[in-house]
Amino acid sequence: RDTAAYHRLFVELFDGDAEMRAADLFMCGEPVFFCQLLSHFGRPVVGYISTPLSVYVARADREAWYQSFYDMALDPRHYFAVTTPIFAEWTAYATGVALPVVRPACLYTEAS
Repeated sequence: RDTAAYHRLFVELFDGDAEMRAADLFMCGEPVFFCQLLSHFGRPVVGYISTPLSVYVARADREAWYQSFYDMALDPRHYFAVTTPIFAEWTAYATGVALPVVRPACLYTEAS
């Protein structure tokens, strides 16, 4: 499906959901496109990105999606960070937005 079809389906399924409407904020990651879906509710979105922005976005929809992400990233309600410098570079190349890099710590593994 195209991104507009996903958005319509998301709204159809979740627009009336009381718990979604009551959320204080949303967190998203993969695929990054879900961040846009969650922004439908008008709440802050915190995104931790570890894949290219275009994953699961059809080629024909990418220009509009990159513009949408750009708009979200500049909205002060939202916060986005990436896991690696290469994802930061890809995001900057696609959208012009420089995101901070926050590397995963994986402390739960107790590895030395």
